[in-house]
Amino acid sequence: MEENSILLKVDSINTYIGKSHILHGLSFDIEKGKITTLLGRNGVGKSMTLKSIIGFTSPQQGSIRFNGEEIAGLRTYKICRMGSAMFLRSAVSFPD
Repeated sequence: MEENSILLKVDSINTYIGKSHILHGLSFDIEKGKITTLLGRNGVGKSMTLKSIIGFTSPQQGSIRFNGEEIAGLRTYKICRMGSAMFLRSAVSFPD
């Protein structure tokens, strides 16, 4: 994968809630123009991964690059202004 085709690069992030180590050295790339899905059972860190990317809970170690620019540690509103956001699902996707 070419470096310029990467939209989001998560590299060895470690995220904690208090003293609890939630994400352990997580790394992955998302390519521009691709649809990517994050799957897993309850409690494996899907939401924490997204919260780390969007800046709700910054990782203590590692790097997160969006369009080649480091975003780990930035305030959430700055990350959103760059074009990244998180939408939470509701209990009912298609109401009657």
